[in-house]
Amino acid sequence: MSQLGKYDEAQKSWDKSTPKNSDIFGRNKGRELMDSGNDYEALKSLDKQIEMHHYDAQAWNLKSIVLDDLGRQDESNKAVDRASWIWNNHLANIL
Repeated sequence: MSQLGKYDEAQKSWDKSTPKNSDIFGRNKGRELMDSGNDYEALKSLDKQIEMHHYDAQAWNLKSIVLDDLGRQDESNKAVDRASWIWNNHLANIL
């Protein structure tokens, strides 16, 4: 649904269908929020995901994109560096 521009419907559907304790819930919710232009809520969701799954390189990468969109370059660079470090050291959670 998000590809059709129906972000609110996609978010509601995702929230209903995915268990909140799912390993990928925070990352996917963050991506949907990011795609809908809700960067601050996306950042909250991604931070929560990273708090639960420290080595989720994909969440770190998405966080870097959101921070870049918000004009927070230094933080964005640190987040993408963290994602790269996780991948390069073979620590990524395969979620």
